[in-house]
Amino acid sequence: MAVVKLGKELKETIIKNAKNIFKKRFNNLESEFLTYNFGEEMYDLVMADYKHLIAQLPKELFSTEDEMVICIKGTKFHYKLNPSRAWFRNKLPENKYVEQDVSYYSNYLKLKEHMPEFQSYIAKVNEFKEKQQHINEQQANFVNGISTVLDAYSTLAPALKALPSLWDLLPEDTKDKHKEVVERKKVKLEQLDIDLGSITSTIIANKIGG
Repeated sequence: MAVVKLGKELKETIIKNAKNIFKKRFNNLESEFLTYNFGEEMYDLVMADYKHLIAQLPKELFSTEDEMVICIKGTKFHYKLNPSRAWFRNKLPENKYVEQDVSYYSNYLKLKEHMPEFQSYIAKVNEFKEKQQHINEQQANFVNGISTVLDAYSTLAPALKALPSLWDLLPEDTKDKHKEVVERKKVKLEQLDIDLGSITSTIIANKIGG
């Protein structure tokens, strides 16, 4: 098998793949959490005082949004609005439930977490973040273990011997290189264009001092 060195670039790729193992777990957790579409409930709550304005004011003052981004406890959640809803084209007027952060880079609603209307939702968010933290800890322990193995060896073969499951974290080109068998072509001496007799004589003569 070809010798594969555990260089910096390969180690970084393996660590990246190790982290990606947990990506599906994070995505599944978030998808499960977003099954409860708080966005539509939030829209009705926030816009309750403005529905009469939407009916009276020119449509040009409003945009149509199909997503509501809500920030709570430092985490942003993206909720789909189906069907899409009318929204203020500029910043939302003063509102007792939320503060709107509008900039070139972002546009989201930050909940006023002390409001009693949000306590049930906040409990769900806390449960979500606890589960998220648990996955973070599992990921950190796993990646630290992989890093320890990688740092213990300079080449791939002994690392795989110590941890066979490391194979699943390797990029395909590294797997191919590792499996590569270097076949050395065997050449018979009589096929070589040299004077074997002369070489032998010279070696013998050197031995006897001639």
